[in-house]
Amino acid sequence: MATTFKVLHSSRLRSADKAREGKFDRFVLYQADDGRTGSVLLPDESFTEPALVERVKKDLADARALIGKTFQT
Repeated sequence: MATTFKVLHSSRLRSADKAREGKFDRFVLYQADDGRTGSVLLPDESFTEPALVERVKKDLADARALIGKTFQT
């Protein structure tokens, strides 16, 4: 399923991951064409637009797999 998304915000942040101490990550807030919003985090040193597209594609697929499911505890 092809999806279009728009970047709403992007920030370069210090990584909170202990293994990446001293490095930066790129936080991206996006909105998909169906109105849903989401966010992804990518290592700043390997950030590219194609890497962003692939990460958002995976994020949307993961989210859509859960939408509409009902859980009982």
